[in-house]
Amino acid sequence: MKTPASEKAPLKVMSTERRNLILSRLRPSYVNAVKRLYFGSGFWTGASLMMTIQGLMLMIISHDEDVGVIHELSLRFYPVFRCVTLIALWFVYFGVTLFVWRRAGVPYARYLRTGPTLTHQYVLKHANAVVVVVMFFFFLYAMALISPRTLGFVPEHIWPLLSITLPLCIMVIPGSCGLGVKGAAHPQALITEIGWVLCSPFSETTFLRSFIADVFTSMPKIFTDILYTACIFTSGTAYQESPRSEGVCKHHPTYLAIEYFLKFVPYYVRLMQSARAARDSESSSDQRKHCLNGLKYTCSLILSSISVFQSQASDPISFARLKKAWTIMSIVCTVYSYSWDLRCDWGLCKDGRFLRPPNQCLFPAWLYYMAAGSNLVMRLGWAVYISPDVRWLVADDVILLLAAVELLRRFQWAIYRLEWEHMKHNSHESSAGEFGSMSEVAISPIGA
Repeated sequence: MKTPASEKAPLKVMSTERRNLILSRLRPSYVNAVKRLYFGSGFWTGASLMMTIQGLMLMIISHDEDVGVIHELSLRFYPVFRCVTLIALWFVYFGVTLFVWRRAGVPYARYLRTGPTLTHQYVLKHANAVVVVVMFFFFLYAMALISPRTLGFVPEHIWPLLSITLPLCIMVIPGSCGLGVKGAAHPQALITEIGWVLCSPFSETTFLRSFIADVFTSMPKIFTDILYTACIFTSGTAYQESPRSEGVCKHHPTYLAIEYFLKFVPYYVRLMQSARAARDSESSSDQRKHCLNGLKYTCSLILSSISVFQSQASDPISFARLKKAWTIMSIVCTVYSYSWDLRCDWGLCKDGRFLRPPNQCLFPAWLYYMAAGSNLVMRLGWAVYISPDVRWLVADDVILLLAAVELLRRFQWAIYRLEWEHMKHNSHESSAGEFGSMSEVAISPIGA
């Protein structure tokens, strides 16, 4: 039998003194838990970065033939370890970027449509685990080369194979990835978005898809190393005794065709996205802006094509002419891309001043100056990194450093790119008092 409303016991209201007493007892434990969380994240992130730096230095040293057996690190399995190292570094950079967005108050979940589990603590936790596993097996492989009596009984291909499979298990175990789009429990939704990116220009150009494609333009070396890794393990090259054996990899026409495709397709996708965005734009100013953005990626495609033709040139005169053309195009593309980063992607250098108005900045003024300067410095090696064949200019060990620097530059770009997108939407929605719907935020074209 239900109790009448009039006979219900009155609600007991907690007194202010008792509430403050309870909070005072809970606050120290909460603060200590937060301190332990941040200390653990910072400690393991710093440790993983130190291990990565040591691994990169060892990879670079191994290219010197005078270092003895360590030189084998630069041969058959070098692209494999470079691949997993760059991927691990990618996730560390991503976790740090999420931390910066959160500290600055950028609601990245609104724009990237990420799930609630995708926090910087979550990403850094798994990224650090991946780095530790990769570097652990890389150092074991180096020890096996230095001291065959200690670890020589283990086949050489086991170490790179473990450095691939164990991190992959860490990332694909249910509940440990956290890369799903909002509302999804698994990363299938993210894979769907990537599929729509690859369908450009037949799919709508949204901010999220443009953002993903822009990140891909900094990852051609990772894509080609993944291809090489799959090739040597599926073709049986990894199981051969000769460390200099590459089998069909890097020489077969089909492999070379796929390799060039992976190097060109990120810029082609962004070009097609710009073309689709220009077609869908209603105003002439937006159309012109998207066309100019597409011209930037056309420049990158031309630069990459020149390097390919240059690698095929057997005539010294043709080689010299293509070298001069590549140098000129690299300067033009670098200046063009750098200017676009500052003015269109970061919202700087407008109305006769470098910084935005104070109410449109989430970071201190000196950080924008530092970001602009460091972006320019890191851009200096960008043309070399995106060009498929530049062995006449730099060695593979330098390309490894350029790849790590380019990933750092890309995530620095991402911090200010999303911050500027947030400030634009914040100013557009200020009259309403808050953001619009998720779809309204997600469909904003890049560069708009």
